[in-house]
Amino acid sequence: MTPAHSSAAALALSEPPPADPALAILGSVFGYPSFRSQQAEIIAHMIAGGDAPVPMPTGAGESLCVQVPALLRPGVAPRFGQSPHL
Repeated sequence: MTPAHSSAAALALSEPPPADPALAILGSVFGYPSFRSQQAEIIAHMIAGGDAPVPMPTGAGESLCVQVPALLRPGVAPRFGQSPHL
């Protein structure tokens, strides 16, 4: 008889990876199960090569809108933050 936890672990290993690579990065690197509000839309736009000014309040997840595409695209990802003197 096999322990229940070993069959659950085997099932977890056999699951296909998420179809959305951004969502896979979000879970594997940052530990979040889903994006907030418009993060997914902004990230998809940036992965496709678009630019996006993303004004969000502190704590709303703006940094993930830059970090996830940076992990998925080749090359360097410049990030310009707002000046604290504005």
